[in-house]
Amino acid sequence: MASNVTSTKITDIHPEIIFTHILTQIDHSSLASLALVSTELHELCSHASVWTNICNSKWKSTKCLLLQNAISSFPGGHRSFFYDSYPILEMGNQFKYSRFNRPDRTLVLQRPEHLISAVDIQFNNKNIYSKVNVINTSTESFASSSFKVEVLDQKESVRLSIKCEDDEEDIHLSDLKENMTLSWIIIDPTQKRAANVSSQLPVTVRRHWIDGDIEVKYAIVMPRDGGAGMSELVEIRIIVMLEWDEEKTYLKLRKVSLQVQDMECICLLGTESLSILQKAIGYGTRKKARRDELHYGETGEPFTNICENKLAKKISVNVNKKFDGHRHVRNRCPSGRHVGW
Repeated sequence: MASNVTSTKITDIHPEIIFTHILTQIDHSSLASLALVSTELHELCSHASVWTNICNSKWKSTKCLLLQNAISSFPGGHRSFFYDSYPILEMGNQFKYSRFNRPDRTLVLQRPEHLISAVDIQFNNKNIYSKVNVINTSTESFASSSFKVEVLDQKESVRLSIKCEDDEEDIHLSDLKENMTLSWIIIDPTQKRAANVSSQLPVTVRRHWIDGDIEVKYAIVMPRDGGAGMSELVEIRIIVMLEWDEEKTYLKLRKVSLQVQDMECICLLGTESLSILQKAIGYGTRKKARRDELHYGETGEPFTNICENKLAKKISVNVNKKFDGHRHVRNRCPSGRHVGW
């Protein structure tokens, strides 16, 4: 007996139903795959409201009117913003500029009057903090001062759902490293582009032994104005400080800051930091964040120890030079001939 069962293709479903009940429930990867099925689905998947919903579900900060106005100037709106900001920038020796948009080392981009900063912190897949603010880059103080952005207002109180247990200190650190993610998106209005300058996953989580505060670090390493080699790298370092309340019943945010440093942990000035950020935003290649790739270059050296190791090496070299010079003088007799100790 012949079966009367007929199969229904997704293209047979009314476009309004697809748009309202399907596209609003899937992530960007599924959306990209669905767009390849047919011309009609491609048009539906490219609709501005679909990508607005995806951005809003990924980053609470994109609901801010200031950020919405900036995104509306992007050529592809929220879709362009998403593909700029969802992946992280390539890091360390692996960092490279886009093959077709490689900047000249002498390239000077138009200096914006301001940048827009959008921060989103999640713990256990729940948003715990979002902040959008404007970084004024047009003042003399910005150009001549160390580049540093702090977003947490002292009046703001942000708690994490972690209780203090004396016998579980290591568990707290591990929990933060595994489950606390941070996105820090910088928008350049002149380029109408954006980039996520955070590693998104922590590279270190450690407790300060004096006061017990916890430091969570996110960072990426990139070239210094298109340079190559260890001496021409810089680190975009994001530090989140957490402290226990007076009764030690919960953790709360105390500080959220971003700086650009060289490999000797010296903070760069505003002008150079702005140039590095602009070129990274406009020309840096992006990739998906992976925990097992939070290393520096091909050596496998832990990413978090780059600055400390390089600074220690420099100090060691300077000490050895002074010691060698001192020994060279001691090893000469009045006649000028070398003698032993």
